[in-house]
Amino acid sequence: MLNQHFHGGDLRAAEKQFGRKPSEWLDLSTGISPWSYPIDTVPEFVWRTLPYDNVALITAAAEYYQCSEKAITPVSGSQDAIRRLPCLLTPSTVAIPAIGYQEHRLAWMAAGHEVLLYFTQAELQGLVSQHRVEHVVIINPNNPTAEIMEADFYARLLCQLPGSGYLIIDEAFVDFCPDKSAVTFLNNPKVIILRSVGKFFGLAGLRLGFVLGEGRVVEHLRDDTMPWGVNHPALWIGAKALADSHWQFKQRQLIEQQQDWLVDLLTHYLPDSVIFSAGLFVTVFDKVDVLHTLYLKAAEAGILLRYDTFLDKNSLPNADAWLRVGLPGDQSESLQQFLVHL
Repeated sequence: MLNQHFHGGDLRAAEKQFGRKPSEWLDLSTGISPWSYPIDTVPEFVWRTLPYDNVALITAAAEYYQCSEKAITPVSGSQDAIRRLPCLLTPSTVAIPAIGYQEHRLAWMAAGHEVLLYFTQAELQGLVSQHRVEHVVIINPNNPTAEIMEADFYARLLCQLPGSGYLIIDEAFVDFCPDKSAVTFLNNPKVIILRSVGKFFGLAGLRLGFVLGEGRVVEHLRDDTMPWGVNHPALWIGAKALADSHWQFKQRQLIEQQQDWLVDLLTHYLPDSVIFSAGLFVTVFDKVDVLHTLYLKAAEAGILLRYDTFLDKNSLPNADAWLRVGLPGDQSESLQQFLVHL
């Protein structure tokens, strides 16, 4: 299966492996936007007072996510929810993407659930229609495959899930294509959506995310959240970022332009590879010998990519590895020059 315990952005691990200081890397391993929401000054009272009031954040989030305020639960990053949600459910069976963010699998296993992995939508549909799983986890767009699920697929799954089952959708990367969000299904108490402010807004260090939903499990998670579970600067900055529709429009334009450029660049230099994009990152699928060599050469040049391998039971029979490449922002020339001199 996948290498389970590695994440993008671990510059200390890269330093140990390659002997290059964290400040010396061009880190393209994460899928976090290279353009962060600009914050010049956080008012003094935000640092000095406890975060009792999240009204502004809830209001901005409800407008941004196009859902009711009662469906909004702020958390300290969507990772916090990924870890805690399985613990709120009686151990059962859950379907999780075989190629995807592996913290989902680890969290459900740690909470005592049996995990059944799926590689394709057809496999997932089979697990649900055959009543082999109670809960389903979907990552949309998937990280790293960039696969996007459509609304009609969600509708079919929800009709077939048992009454006690939940459909949990990780939408950490959907901000680039908000029309693909499953928010229209939030009137169904079986649906739980995880959102992140870290990726699209370039604010991963803020540790702010949301659980969207109105079912029993979300209520329990909200009750289980410790006092001041989201820090005051995150509440204040998050409210401003989510309410700034002008900046969001420009951000999507920047991402789309550089995504198109990056896909064209990688296609030119890797014509035999299969390449998909999710906006904030582009993933290259190919053989281990091709991508591992590219990963090592990039590291020698001070460019950190995200490399991993997987079983060959998937829709890409000629690929057994993948390489994720994040957007380089204003350092695009460095990436292009590296590829030119391969």
